[in-house]
Amino acid sequence: MRVLLVEDDALLAKATRIGLEQAQFVVDHVSKCQQVAGFLASYAYAVMLLDLGLPDGDGIGLLQQLRRQRYTLPIIILTARDQVQDRIAGLEAGADDFVIKPYDLYEVIARIGAVTRRGL
Repeated sequence: MRVLLVEDDALLAKATRIGLEQAQFVVDHVSKCQQVAGFLASYAYAVMLLDLGLPDGDGIGLLQQLRRQRYTLPIIILTARDQVQDRIAGLEAGADDFVIKPYDLYEVIARIGAVTRRGL
């Protein structure tokens, strides 16, 4: 299963990528909003893991843009934003799930399984 990881924290991205790869995922990592479109055009992803605080834009805006463009792949937000309003905003913008950092990788893997099982 191929995953697009959108995360600007290099150490966290590396740890997440390694953990997902050990769980038999293929992981592509980008750190900026502007890189996402090229990867989505080049590969078929089962799921996207999206940080909200990116250096060239807000993940919520990127999420809204992708949904307006009719991208239907499941998107799970992974963020340090932990307020109820943030979770509501992410889900209303089109996220399929919302996980607060720091996260347990096994929980993220379980959530990937859940959203892909539902055929989102």
